[in-house]
Amino acid sequence: MNVKTKYTVYKLNAYFSENELFDDEGSVEHILPENQNEKETLNIGNLIILEGSINEECDTCDYEVKRKKYMESSRCISTYSSAMFKKIRSLSKYLSQNE
Repeated sequence: MNVKTKYTVYKLNAYFSENELFDDEGSVEHILPENQNEKETLNIGNLIILEGSINEECDTCDYEVKRKKYMESSRCISTYSSAMFKKIRSLSKYLSQNE
């Protein structure tokens, strides 16, 4: 992942957390595994920030297991509802098809 993508993910996380500043603590997680469809998995809509330990636990888990782990995170992602996850996934697919 390049520096600009990582910066953007952290900046979005700060925005949705209603923070003006952000730290670079945490680890960027790929919601869909990186070994799946490259066009979807490298899309920014497939990235979230988690604590490093939770990210490691999610490493090779399927989406439903990951989603439960995400709720353990203190990052803003834990406030997202199922409906929000569906919207994020839908938007990610849409953006990857229209690049």
